[in-house]
Amino acid sequence: MKLAIDTETTGSRWREGDAPYYISTCDEEGNLKCWRFEVDPSTRLVLAPRKKLKEVQDYFNQYSCFVFHNAKFDLAALLALELDLRDRKISDTIFRAHIIDNRQSRKLKDLSKLYLQIDDDDEIDLLRAVKAARNFLKKDHQGKLKKLSKWKFTPGEDADAGEDGEHWMKVDAWIPGQLAMVPEVWECLPTEEVLNWTQCLERYGTRDAERTMALELLFTQYMETLPDSDRAFQIQLDALPAFMDLEKYGVSLNLENHTKAIKHHLTKSDRLIDELEELTGVEEFNPRSPNQVAAVLFDSYNLPILKTTAKGSPSTDEGTLQDLLHHSHDNKLDSEQFLRKLLAYRKNDMMLRYLGSYEDYRIGSRLYSSFNMVGTDTTRSSSSKPNMQNIGKGEEYDSSKTELYGEVAEDDYLLRKVFGPQPGRCWLDFDYDQLQLRIFAFMSQEPKLIKAFEEGWDAHNYMACQIFNTDTPTKLQRRLAKNVNFGFIFGAQEAKISAVCGDPTIWPKVNQLFPNAVHYLDAVKKHVQKTGTVNVLGYPLNVPVDPRSNKVKAYAGVVYGVQGAEGLIVKRAMKLCRDYLTSLPPRKNQKLPEGFITLLVHDELIFDLRKPANLTDLKPHAEKLKECMEQAGRDCGMVTPASGSLVTTSWDEGAEEWK
Repeated sequence: MKLAIDTETTGSRWREGDAPYYISTCDEEGNLKCWRFEVDPSTRLVLAPRKKLKEVQDYFNQYSCFVFHNAKFDLAALLALELDLRDRKISDTIFRAHIIDNRQSRKLKDLSKLYLQIDDDDEIDLLRAVKAARNFLKKDHQGKLKKLSKWKFTPGEDADAGEDGEHWMKVDAWIPGQLAMVPEVWECLPTEEVLNWTQCLERYGTRDAERTMALELLFTQYMETLPDSDRAFQIQLDALPAFMDLEKYGVSLNLENHTKAIKHHLTKSDRLIDELEELTGVEEFNPRSPNQVAAVLFDSYNLPILKTTAKGSPSTDEGTLQDLLHHSHDNKLDSEQFLRKLLAYRKNDMMLRYLGSYEDYRIGSRLYSSFNMVGTDTTRSSSSKPNMQNIGKGEEYDSSKTELYGEVAEDDYLLRKVFGPQPGRCWLDFDYDQLQLRIFAFMSQEPKLIKAFEEGWDAHNYMACQIFNTDTPTKLQRRLAKNVNFGFIFGAQEAKISAVCGDPTIWPKVNQLFPNAVHYLDAVKKHVQKTGTVNVLGYPLNVPVDPRSNKVKAYAGVVYGVQGAEGLIVKRAMKLCRDYLTSLPPRKNQKLPEGFITLLVHDELIFDLRKPANLTDLKPHAEKLKECMEQAGRDCGMVTPASGSLVTTSWDEGAEEWK
């Protein structure tokens, strides 16, 4: 029998003492049960008596399957109270919601409104009570109420702001009920308000458990009509423990390199501002100001306005700046140099924001990012606080980026330099070989592309050799071929590929050389126009709708299909790799496991292992992890080679390649 579980917590930093203060449940027959735990108001630590926790565990043991909405969060929350359900059968309505309609919001309240017509008045009531209780605590109380000055609540500037503010208000939802337990509070406030404080948390918590169970029953029935949806659902569930490990163990920072990287980019920022001021003749020029930038571009340099913002102002976003470069060549003023310096500044500024976020969120020398397994509308995951999906690979930054950003393009690799294994540990960094292009070749059944991969070709070199009829393509030819390859993935056809390549003769060659690939682009587009979906390993994934025309974005069908398959392959690989790593016997007095997945960047997996005295002893682990990643592809019907390197110092220095 199934049991839906929902938790309300003091936060999500479990290693710093956050834990659930309220647990609510609902079974398939609608039976509700909840447990409230007192919170120490001066420390915000949850006071959970052993006897009460045993009661919760005994109740859980009566059920065979546990349903959550975002199981990764609730399972970790329960673990903070030593309630471990990780080895039990789990279901997650957030995964089911993504499979049924990946375009919709996956928030519990939004789904309940859409599918169950359950309003969110309980949440509105709770947030109102929390805000009132917090405001009461902010007063300068004297006498018997002076003890309230020791109560801790989240900072007001966070709690009163937007969507994040709602989150921070909820971690304080224990406050109204506990304030109502202070007799003197009843003397200061209307009885009706204090009575509501005693009840609003229970209404909110139990209704969330009811919502979760109702969605589970509805979605389970609906998924029976979707072919192969159970396989995609199971792949997501199987990857849950691996994503929990990512958040539990985190990734290690090299603090010395991190400090050096920040100083490097701060120095570069000051230099670029000085150079921009010299070019424009504007003292205290602010490259972040759209108005100042627009004045220089369109007034001083008289460049054309290519695009406007929603408010009608001239656009100065990165894409517009790149397009303006083509117009600047004929400008008698030095607008081209200004544009390149401005792009370089913005790139450098972005690097500083990334590095700053690592400083903001690090705990000691480790970062514990939050991973959202359904954080995209495909099946790929996302991460935040901080975002770990923006750490590029040095080899990705080719001459085209250097032309745009100058020497700043080469600095992207500094992000990798600030990460690396801690003393006594080492990393195995494994990456799929051009996974998206392999998936496209498989889906389109283009024989030339399939054969090229079988023969070990680099996809971009192969494409360049074919369309330019050469055995030794130049860097420019390879770059144009790369545009063609990724044009395929993003559903580009004649007009777009001709535009990005700057050569109208390329598309006819592509059409002639790769007819199956071109036919696949057209077939997917027609299928999406007809059904609104694209096939992802058997099940239909919804393609987004353009809000302006209210028509489905048919051109996006291919990329949704490719990235949808990619996300499932990577998650399958994470499950298989974790199974292997957790099978390694642990050593005594070792804080970290023998091996674990420390980081995920799209289709790249980084494994943290104990460093042996002889590094060759890692070879069996490397071979097994490589086999697991390639097996994930075979499980999805594809050949997906992976290779990696050994990292012993910083991430940008792979010491040895493991084929």
